[in-house]
Amino acid sequence: MCLGVVLTRHQELVLILFLNLRFLLTFNLAEKSVLQKASYPFVVRLHYSFQSESHLYFVMDFCAGGELFTHLKTKGRFIEETTLFYATEVILALQYLHDKLHIIYR
Repeated sequence: MCLGVVLTRHQELVLILFLNLRFLLTFNLAEKSVLQKASYPFVVRLHYSFQSESHLYFVMDFCAGGELFTHLKTKGRFIEETTLFYATEVILALQYLHDKLHIIYR
């Protein structure tokens, strides 16, 4: 899995995620469908996807700041206020997926 950030002709930053097709044996393509349908502040939006002979490419919104896991790994532990903030975002995103898109996260 590789990531790249690109400036579009409309001066917007987008993230390009490209996956080796061999990796896709373990990758759930349902994620693509969810990301295409979702339109919510706490769910990354998938703009386009395309495939080459060896890779699958996802063009998504660029979110400055990185992943939650990276922050947790760096800090080791969050203070209570930070924990509540991130927990609330995750709960709201899951609620949106469940209520609006009828997706149940296991």
